[in-house]
Amino acid sequence: MFQKYSQPFEFTNLTRWINSVLTENLPEFWAIFIEFVLVGVALLAAYAVFAMILIYVERKITAFFQARIGPNRVGKYGIFQTVADVLKILIKACLNRL
Repeated sequence: MFQKYSQPFEFTNLTRWINSVLTENLPEFWAIFIEFVLVGVALLAAYAVFAMILIYVERKITAFFQARIGPNRVGKYGIFQTVADVLKILIKACLNRL
């Protein structure tokens, strides 16, 4: 009669599986430590992707205000322009240290 309600971004099954795999094969301290590291990396990756989306949207809006096409040099619709800019800045920072 009732359907099981599932939220769109529910990761309970994935986190239970990761927890069971880690606790079966590692001591408790290392399992918890690896889980914390995985959560931290996932949060940083989510923030990085969100920031890249906002940068892309900001460039498109400023391009509209300036009556030009916008970032369209790298990839279709300029989607990879932000990634190219980040790589350029990282390479410059690494080369300037040498």
